[in-house]
Amino acid sequence: MWEPDETMAITMLSPNKLIEESFYDSAVWHKLSRLILAGIVYENNNPENAKIVRINPIDVSDPELIRELKSFWEMIKNIIITGNISKYSSKGTSNGFIQLRTKGPGNGKGMTSCPITGKCFNSRAFYATKSFLRYALGIIR
Repeated sequence: MWEPDETMAITMLSPNKLIEESFYDSAVWHKLSRLILAGIVYENNNPENAKIVRINPIDVSDPELIRELKSFWEMIKNIIITGNISKYSSKGTSNGFIQLRTKGPGNGKGMTSCPITGKCFNSRAFYATKSFLRYALGIIR
């Protein structure tokens, strides 16, 4: 059985845009609803000998998947609206399918600001977890 090796970045968090949009108009939803994943195996751990073993579009018609994605997205939106995004810690905060983590250099160059408080914080991105990738590739455990 194949296993995802890493998580996958979906899209950067744009706090100003996120507080103005609905889930179904969000970059997270647009990207996930159009995403096609390719499962690749490296023979002898050599990237030059890659073989595609599975190609799957993500089935976003599953009401449970939509509920999980939307719930997490709305939680992040609420954190931004209440001005607490600069305090947000991604440790252990995944709902199983997606998470919000820092992305970019941790040296202060990858900073953005909270649209409510103006406080700067490290840039963040939505990521698909390994569980989500298993689900999307049809590797259900």
